[in-house]
Amino acid sequence: MILDPETIAAVLRDRPDGFKRRRRLEETARELGFNGLFSANGDTWKRQRPMVVNGLNPVHVKAFFPTLVKVTERFARRWQRAAAAGAAIDLLSDLMRYTVDVTSGLAFGVDMNTTESDQEVIQSHLDKLLPALFQRVMAPVPYWRYVKLPSDRQLDRHLAALGRAVDGFAVTRTFRVIFGKAPHANLLPQLLTPRSHG
Repeated sequence: MILDPETIAAVLRDRPDGFKRRRRLEETARELGFNGLFSANGDTWKRQRPMVVNGLNPVHVKAFFPTLVKVTERFARRWQRAAAAGAAIDLLSDLMRYTVDVTSGLAFGVDMNTTESDQEVIQSHLDKLLPALFQRVMAPVPYWRYVKLPSDRQLDRHLAALGRAVDGFAVTRTFRVIFGKAPHANLLPQLLTPRSHG
């Protein structure tokens, strides 16, 4: 594990030519349908990084602050209610709710408000992805390419459900942006802008 900030900065500057993600990680992430900056290498990384950096520049992030404050206040109220009732909290589940609400707002401009919901539709799918990615990266043989176990078929269902949700967010938000019915205080329009002028 690297903890020195200067070393970390040097590694990040050396992406993607000098420092590369493992090929197995890139291949597995691509198979699972989420080969983003975290796992990408080469031309894919070079193509994606400018769009993400543009979408996360300080002007756009600052415009998201009011939404971030609203989501954070909801999250605080959830824990305050639990404290007042003397109820235990599921830390991992609650942090996943917060992450989903922030990410969906920043990326798609969608107020999911899972923090105040008793349902965990998105979270119940998301929490299966990273364990599956790790398991497949570490597997000695990529057996799932030849035979599907029940766990692999279940993972496929989780991925399909997430894909439908993300597609729905993206399509809805894109139409709103195109027809001028939504502000640009989220990541999706900034990702679309470079492509529309490229």
